[in-house]
Amino acid sequence: MLSLVPILAILPPLPLNEQWIARPSPNKGVDALGITSFASSGDRVFVAGREGYTALDLRTGRILWEAPAKEQIAISLAAAGSDLFVSLDDGQLRSVDPATGRTIWGLSRKGFASDLRLEPQVLYAQLAYDSLSAIERKGGRIRWTKKIPAEVKARNPALVSSPAGDADSLYFATRGRRLVRLRKFDGQRLWSQPLSSDWADFSLGPRFLFVRDGEWLAAHDKLTGRRKWRSGVAHLGGRAVRAYGNDVFLTTDRGLLLRYNGATGRREALAQVGQGLGPSDAPGLPFTFQGSLHLASGRSLLRLSPDLRPTAEFDTTLDGSSLRTLVTPRGLLLANYDSVRLIVPSTRPSLPVLPVARAALAEQIVSKLRWEPRDVRLLQALGGDAAPALARRVREQGDRQALEVLYSRARAPQTHVVADLWRWSITNGAGNEPRGAAPLLTEWLRTRGESAIRSSTALEVYRTAPPDSQARHLSLSLLALSRDPDAVAIVLEQLRRRGRDEAGTKETLYTSAAASEVPQVLAELRQMRNRSRTVERRFAAKLPAGDLDRDGLPNDVDRNPYAPPRPLAEEERVLATAFEARFHFDERSRRVGGVEFPGGMKPFELFGWQGQILPEARINRSGEMKRRYEYPFIRFETADVDPEGRPVAIQAKSPVRFSPDRRRATVAIGTTFGSLDGTGFAYELRKIGGEWYVVNARVTWVS
Repeated sequence: MLSLVPILAILPPLPLNEQWIARPSPNKGVDALGITSFASSGDRVFVAGREGYTALDLRTGRILWEAPAKEQIAISLAAAGSDLFVSLDDGQLRSVDPATGRTIWGLSRKGFASDLRLEPQVLYAQLAYDSLSAIERKGGRIRWTKKIPAEVKARNPALVSSPAGDADSLYFATRGRRLVRLRKFDGQRLWSQPLSSDWADFSLGPRFLFVRDGEWLAAHDKLTGRRKWRSGVAHLGGRAVRAYGNDVFLTTDRGLLLRYNGATGRREALAQVGQGLGPSDAPGLPFTFQGSLHLASGRSLLRLSPDLRPTAEFDTTLDGSSLRTLVTPRGLLLANYDSVRLIVPSTRPSLPVLPVARAALAEQIVSKLRWEPRDVRLLQALGGDAAPALARRVREQGDRQALEVLYSRARAPQTHVVADLWRWSITNGAGNEPRGAAPLLTEWLRTRGESAIRSSTALEVYRTAPPDSQARHLSLSLLALSRDPDAVAIVLEQLRRRGRDEAGTKETLYTSAAASEVPQVLAELRQMRNRSRTVERRFAAKLPAGDLDRDGLPNDVDRNPYAPPRPLAEEERVLATAFEARFHFDERSRRVGGVEFPGGMKPFELFGWQGQILPEARINRSGEMKRRYEYPFIRFETADVDPEGRPVAIQAKSPVRFSPDRRRATVAIGTTFGSLDGTGFAYELRKIGGEWYVVNARVTWVS
């Protein structure tokens, strides 16, 4: 029986248990022109707005007092214990009695308001455009002021936002493109690091300071300021960051939420949580409430699983592109431009359990003309039960999104649905199929399909498809996985063909047929490998006299004068196998090129198209390679996933990623044939009978 799954979407979003709602009267405290900030302390809620600030009872929402500010905007609030501080845009900083709203003391600033940071004894605020001050909470005495370079002429504050702090230090980003750490005791600068942008967002973690700096997300060591790692986020529309424990979250203008490992920078989860229509539609930062991760997106409040998958959606009924949230002991405070309310999310219902009912719900969603994000999330939650409805939409409308949901959620029991769609996409699609549908469905059948259905469908297509067609080529890639005698006979016949590799058939089989582990196929692959290594040819480059690799053979007769033959370590054997699979059928690799070996690895003989590619010790990327060698230029890169399919850290030094039993591995190879012609490939290898074979290959990047 299917387990209960959280319901998300086509059904209306779940209601919220609203405890109270407060709308202070216009021109008194908060008016319809906007709430700018709010804070909570004890049993009170403090709200800053267009023309003043207001205190509310946290239990009932009743207005306790309102403090007009003579047409001045209250920009920022900070509250803790018996203290309340308000920053006004006319340059006033006020200490306010939380019980009555009466001003206790005030400081004048130079015509602007800044964010505040409140600590047990001290308040940190900017009292001038180009300085940061430490102010005693009781009495308002200034302990120290630190000058910070600022755009004084433009009258912009030096700090991008309020400082972050730990036990003894303050951290902040400046418009002067610096990341700074000060000592709390006296304001002494401990370090300063350059930034690439004058508008950086940052968040403080236990060990690192995480910064979204222009096109980058980076982690800086708190003690030294040195950058630990950096990851590009420009293509994602990176917007805001928040650290939680050892993780860091990033929200984007495209409605994405990403989670990175704070120590390594490895991206561990990604989810679409917003419409992605631009900066005004960016989701809010995640927060923990009732033991679960939540975030606000549009007018919705989403509850997320640990892998960031939305498990429940709540309708806040609040208009406005951005909701403010604040967790309190009594519930969650939500605010938009004109109201504040205290809510508690309700218990969520569950999806139907019976497959028939789940399929009917999928049909109801699929029949909609346009899908909302909540529709996609519900189809994903329905999983394989939605496969028939999704396949129908792909056929009828050529819907790429339906294809992607089907690819990600269908499982082995739905092989017949995917196989029928695959056959349609390569034989009867008539131009209506989504772009790239056939290769995507082929990959699904390779990795998740039931072998019997996959083999019979591929045999049927192969026997009826024209020679050198895409249908014949893709069906061969599936037959390569089969142990069926008819399939094995076809694979052997194609491997033994002589002449040009039409439509890349032999290349595909060379990098996939070993997966079947059929002895006759493995023997043929070994013979193909040996044929490659026995052919000699002359070098296109002029070689100097002598014996470069000191193996006793003069350069003009040595098959590889740059590296002597030697026994290879396991990692080197994997690299050599992947390299040979990449260049065995590439006619462009007949030309002599350079190979960039991983740092610390001694070059060794590599073989490509009917001969060898010359290796050379690690070549710098400053253009020396172009001056010294003809194309192609090859380098071993870091694979984006390990043999278990998990993403690997960008900082990984070894290009080979082994499985725990060291019988599977992944390798990535990048090739440049010119300044504007490059491709990246990832290879999956398996160790069979003591030999390494490539069992799958895919393109990872193209330039």
